Formats: sequence, C-alpha cells, structure tokens
Amino acid sequence: MQSLISDLRYAVRGLLKSPGFACTAVLTLAIGIGSTTAIFSVVYAVLLKPLPYPDSERLYALGELRPSSGELALAYPDYLDWRANQHSFEDISVYRRDTFNLTANSGPEHLTGAFVSASYFHVLRLKPELGRTFEERNDLLGSPYLVVLSDSLWRRRFGADPKIVGRTLILNDLGYEVVGVAPKDLTDPGQVDVYVSFGPFTDSQYLKLRDSHVGLHGIGRLKPGVSPVQAAADLNLICQDLAQRYPDTNSGERATLKRLLERAVSDYQSTLWLLFGVVGIVLVIACANVAGLLLARGRDRRDELAVRSALGASRSRIVLQLLTESVVLAVLGGGVGLLFTLWSIDAIVALCPPDLPRLDQIGVNGFILGFALLLSAGTGILFGLLPALKASRTDVNTTLKEGDSRGSAGRGRFHTRRILVIAQVALTTVLLFGSGLLIQSFEALQTASLGFNPHQMLTAQIKVAGLKYENFSIDSARSVELVGVFNCMLDAIRSVPGVRTVALTTITPFSSEDDEEFFTIPDRPTPKAGEEPLSNFKSVTPNFFGTMQIPILRGRSFNDEDDLSKPRVIIVDQDFVNQFFPSQDPIGQKISFFDESRPNASATIVGIVPRVIQDKIGAEPSIGQMYCPLAQDPDLVVGLLLRVDGNPLSYAESVKKAVASVDSGLPIFNVRTMDTAIAESLETQHLSVVLVGLFAVVSLLLASIGLYGILAYSVVIRTKEIGIRLALGAQRDSVARLVVSEAIILVGTGLVLGLSLAFVFGRFLTAFFLRVAPSDFSTLFIVAAVLGFTGLVAGYLPVRRAIGIDPIRTLRE
Repeated sequence: MQSLISDLRYAVRGLLKSPGFACTAVLTLAIGIGSTTAIFSVVYAVLLKPLPYPDSERLYALGELRPSSGELALAYPDYLDWRANQHSFEDISVYRRDTFNLTANSGPEHLTGAFVSASYFHVLRLKPELGRTFEERNDLLGSPYLVVLSDSLWRRRFGADPKIVGRTLILNDLGYEVVGVAPKDLTDPGQVDVYVSFGPFTDSQYLKLRDSHVGLHGIGRLKPGVSPVQAAADLNLICQDLAQRYPDTNSGERATLKRLLERAVSDYQSTLWLLFGVVGIVLVIACANVAGLLLARGRDRRDELAVRSALGASRSRIVLQLLTESVVLAVLGGGVGLLFTLWSIDAIVALCPPDLPRLDQIGVNGFILGFALLLSAGTGILFGLLPALKASRTDVNTTLKEGDSRGSAGRGRFHTRRILVIAQVALTTVLLFGSGLLIQSFEALQTASLGFNPHQMLTAQIKVAGLKYENFSIDSARSVELVGVFNCMLDAIRSVPGVRTVALTTITPFSSEDDEEFFTIPDRPTPKAGEEPLSNFKSVTPNFFGTMQIPILRGRSFNDEDDLSKPRVIIVDQDFVNQFFPSQDPIGQKISFFDESRPNASATIVGIVPRVIQDKIGAEPSIGQMYCPLAQDPDLVVGLLLRVDGNPLSYAESVKKAVASVDSGLPIFNVRTMDTAIAESLETQHLSVVLVGLFAVVSLLLASIGLYGILAYSVVIRTKEIGIRLALGAQRDSVARLVVSEAIILVGTGLVLGLSLAFVFGRFLTAFFLRVAPSDFSTLFIVAAVLGFTGLVAGYLPVRRAIGIDPIRTLRE
C-alpha cells in the first residue's frame, strides 16, 4: 500500500512537471471516455437496464407464427387454450392497444389505452398505487366497465386526487368506473393512459374467431427453473393439438417467445449497438494517440529510468510505476470526460426519436459512474502497458554511456508509434467511410420517390366511438350511418377556405399502423391452411388518390356509387399485380377474403396504382397493397388527409372546428404535416447520421494530432541526418519531400487497411446502408481526399521545421 501511495505521488509530480503533455493526454482521453460513457448511458437505459418488475428476466412476450405470413398477434381463443393447458408459466395474459375519447366539461381529449386481461397485473407482479386492479370475473361477459388509470394521467388530468377510485369517467360515450391507479413503474405496453377490462367486449367478433390476429399481445411469466426452450415446446404441443382440432385456422401455427425487454426495444437495438461500436472505435483511437505520446515521453525519460534501474529498481517495479502514471492520466481524463458526458446527454436525448423506449430514464446514475470509473482504469492499462514495457527494456550500461536518447531504442519506439498512427488512420477511415455511406443513404431516403406528393398536406386522426356508433357491421344500417357521419365531416372540412381536397383512410401514412388481409383467388388451387396469400389492406374515400396525387395506371378510381348496396370493388398496386397476376390482366379479376364478419367476402379489381410508400422508406415491401372504398368497409378510426394552400398547420384549428360541428365529442389527434410525418419516420436514421458523423470528425481530429506528432518526432530523431544532408549539398525541397513521403506512407497504408476493413464489415451492415452500395466509389474518393488533405495539414509544421534546420549548428551539437 505504501508503494502504491508513493507511486501515485511520483506520478502526480511527474505530470505537473510536464503540463503540456498532461493536458493533451487528459483532453484526448476525456473525448474518448466521455463519448463512450454518454452513448453507454443511452444503451444501458434503453437496452440493458432490467424492466422495473420483480424477476423481470422471467417475463416473455408471446405470439404466434404462421409459415406464410411470419409472426402474428395472438388469437383470443388460442390464448384461452394456452392459458388453460400450459405448464411452464406461472400465468399468462394478453393486452390490446387502443385509443379512447374522454368526454369532460373542459372538452373531449384523446387518450391512449389498452384492453388488458385480469391476469395482466398479476403476471407483472405490480400492485396498484391506489385501489385495486382487475379480478378474474372481470374477464367474463357481462362484467361492468372498469378502468385503471396510469399514474401520469392521474397526476396530469386529476391532480393526483386520492378520492379518484369509485368515480365514473366517460370513455367512448360509455361510463367506466375507476377501480385503481397503476404504479408509475408500469411501462409496458408503452405510453398508456388507461387500462380497460376485457369482459364487456368478449362477445366482439374479433375475439371469437381463431383466425382473427388483431393486435392481441401475450405476456407470460416463466416458472422458476423453466427455460424458454421448454416453455416453447410446451406451447407448441398445444398448438399441434389446436391444429388437429381446427385445421382450417390453426394448421402450421406455432408459438413464439421473446424476452419482454427485447420485444420492447427491438426496433432500436441494432442502431444503438452500432453507435456504441462506433464510439468504441473513437476510444481506441484516443488510446492509441496517448500511447504514442507516452512512447515519445519515454524517450525523454531514458536517463531517468536507467538511473532507477542502476539503483536497484526491478523491471516489474518500473512497469508498475509507469502504469500508475497511465491510470492517473486516465482517471483525470475520465473525470473531465464525465463533465462532457453530462453536457452531451441532453443533446443526444434531443436527437433521439420521441418514441424511444425509456427515453426519460437516460442519464448519469451510480451504475454509469461505476462504468466510467472502470472504463478509465481499463483505458489507463490499455494505452499504458505497451509504452511501459518498451520503456522498462532500457539497457542501463548503453544508456548511461551514450547519455543521449536518440539511439536504437528511440528508433524502436518510433517504429511502434508509426504502427499506432497507421492504426489510427485505418480506424478513422472506417468511420469516415461508414459515415459517408450513412449520409448518402439518408439523403437517398429523403429524396426517395414515395409515389405521391407529400407537400402542402395536413394529416390527423379521428376515432369515431361511442354508443352512437357501436355495433356497426358490414351491410348494416349502423355502417350506413357511420359513412354518413364521415361524409358530413368531409363536407364541413371542404368548406374551410384554402382546403383544396380532403380524404379519409383507415391507415394514415407514416403512422406505424398496418392492416393485413388473407385472401384467395377463385379458379386457383386452394392454398394449404397457414399458407394463404396476404396483402396490406386499407379503406379510403373516393378522393383519396386525387388528394394524395397518386395516378391511376389502369382501370378506374372509386366513386360515390361504390357503397354497401353495390358489389365490392378494390384497387391494387403494381406490387400486388406482379406477385399474383404477373402474366394476366388483373382488371375484372376477383379475390375472396377470409374474414367471416363480411357476408359479401369477394371483391373485383377495378384499378391499378403504382407502389406507394406509406410507412418505412427504403424497406422493400414484401407484400402488395389493396385499397377498398371506405363506404364498403368502414372503421372507427380514420385518418384525415388534406391538401391545402399555404402552411398546413395553420388549418389545424379550422379542421377541429369543422369536425366539432358534426360531433363535438370527437377529438382529433396526431395533427401534423405530411412532411413532418415523413421526417419523424426517419429520426432513427437521422440519429445515426449525426452521431456517427460527429464521431468520425472527432476520430479524424485525433488521427491528425497523432500524425502530426509522429512527423514532428521523425524530424527530431533525424535532425543530425538532415543536417548532414544539407551540409553535403542537399536541397531543402528534397528534405521537405522526406517528411511528405513519410506522411504519404502513413496515410496511404492506413487508408488501404481502413478501406479493407470497411469493405469487410460493410457486408454485415447493409441494413444501415439503404439505397447505397457498401462499396460506393464516390464515398471512397471523398474519404481518400479528406485523409490526403489531413496528411498535408498535419505535415505542414514538421516540414517547416525540417527545412529550417541549420546544418552548421546541428553538426556542432
């Protein structure tokens, strides 16, 4: 312990004697450690931090898998069979996301919500903050309308009223009794305002059908000692039994299990790990830079270390002393880096998509502080070990006899520093090349043809719900009434000055919503159960295509006569045609739906439109798109699409008033321009572009510092050689070429190695490089030019110093 304290004191004194070296090393390390800690704080909060539930590692998301269509939501009858017959879980539950209109004296408010089974809170092992949660009898038909409020809604809307339990809230025109307030730790299924019991809705058609996979998500808690593999096998035995009993709906289906945490963060997992890998490269470059500084400092300390060896210090003792100095540097760098972390986290959070899970939990806590401390200590050992071993190899006799540090050992350290600089250039090349590809990919996504004109458009959503509109179904008077309400809304909005056209759709573009339909094509072999063709599906009003400015390639558009009294018609996109009618004329062809709730389940194709990107830009659609007249297949939730003059957002209040003139109890929500919706859909890519680009610039700065250091060092150890060359008549231009050629060799070698690494790793990162080749030559040329210019800048001062050497003074010395 005494020797450690002595080493620490000696290290501090040594650093104080070399303030320039100490400040350079500390700032370099602060950049690397601070950046790594900042990104790790995001990775930890989003990906690694356990969910706030007891034994959360035993919580799994459950779903079904069908060979023809991939993962599916749970069918409610299948869930009931799973729960009754499984042996691997303590219990399982289901929930379904939905939205609710809250009616109050202050006006209607749109709320996010979820229907949850009674076992939901039991599976998560969460107790309510107030009141109670649901009981098993609340899952039965005939049970009362009950609601559990989220902690955030309770505090925001009701001022944390402790007497809220027992009150009645009007949700979707129905009276719900508040039975409890959920704990604030409840984060699944995301941002939810209200949790509603299943019971009153168990006679709904979509909960009766085994082939109805409409948004039910399962959660199960494994029994202690049961593995996920065993649980999957257990559920799949039940699936096999159901397939035998119900071959038309369950053939080929099997269960899927995924950790609940992994399911919650799956959309952002790859992006965050990419950023962590990138910032790790920056840290390695910073370590290599400081290692080069230590090697140069070791040359100046040869005499000191030789004297210590002569006085009896062992090699291990010298290595330990030098490593102590490195760790002190790293801890100082970590301290400064932590300040950088605190400053940068807010900027990173501002760049993150607003729907990033647990965004509000990103910050510096005890775990992050511990990570920063361990990272600092590990970094000190990483960059200090090689210089320490090199310095401890000092030949005592040779050093004391020569009295000069510019010998063979100095040249050995010079070659090691060259390798470190080449490594820095290579890693910087990887980051620059990757950043260039991401920028090109992002620009390509921003300018991609969407198949429609998104400018001058306002979008919003409306949920038409309540007793006035309940129990509507196809071919019923209620559906006609609902369509009439929609038409009144359209007429009211059209009357707003400046509105050119307006349309409704059941799936709003770039809303992360989807609807898929299984179907068959008459006169073709009936597909096996579980292998039925699938297509995206949405209902639209006749002026949808005109409002979106989507051309009709063939056939006709919808018109006002396409209602429930007429045969069903559909319009399909070119992808649908290519997949199902590659060599036939699709106009006039019929398809049949599997939806048992539709008495008239066949439809005729009357038109073809081009592919329209309405969700993920850059992702090639795996299935086609069908459009149906809204009057023939209405829904309670619709999207408003307006094409207007001037600023679209300036029409928001007028549109709200127009809707209120039809029904004052209907709030509109998610009001934004189409351009904003598109930009928000690209926020994850934007985060990658900005941060990877920033880290690439930082790595370029660090590499240029390292390159400058090695070139300056080269001039120092070759001072006598240059002096002799000049004395013998060498031109100063030739001396400049010596330094420049050194820079070319270092940058060129690093560039070749870096591009080789970039091409290799680029093959595994193609998911990030959308619409651009991983071996793009324009990016390669730009990277080479940037590194070449950096080499020239870094070599400027060393060249000036080299050509300024006085040969007479050098020979005298």
